[in-house]
Amino acid sequence: MLPRMPMAPMAPGFASVVPPRVAADLCGRLKARAKEGLVSAEDVAAVATEVGVPLSHAYVALGGEPMLQLRIAKAVQIAACTGACQAKGSMALLERLLELKAERAAAGQAGIEVVPRGCLNLCEQAPALLSRSDDGVHPHPRVRPEDLAELVAALCED
Repeated sequence: MLPRMPMAPMAPGFASVVPPRVAADLCGRLKARAKEGLVSAEDVAAVATEVGVPLSHAYVALGGEPMLQLRIAKAVQIAACTGACQAKGSMALLERLLELKAERAAAGQAGIEVVPRGCLNLCEQAPALLSRSDDGVHPHPRVRPEDLAELVAALCED
């Protein structure tokens, strides 16, 4: 068995929006639902409901656990940093993306998959997203929550 590598230090003054005990509880519940290291978006939502926390908190916990991955079911994927970028506004992006995902599903529009990542290596351009679609993989630096509806529509070719 390989030794567990220590996590990179967080940015000075960084504090996660999700308390460590809550994140650990969420991770444990997600691991219990995982099949071969994969969990569905429905599993993430169910765990958030069980614990009584916002859906974005369960995504943060998932993004911080390298042994778990979200089962990808949509052609358009948008990765959001759930690590140190929280201090630079990534939680607002994550919450808005999850709202847009639900709105699109309710309207019968092409879906998106929101993928939490511990780090996108775009820290200098935070808050940032990374999209994957038929057009390839693209970084989206300095994104504002109010710009997300237009970005998602463009990615889904609405």
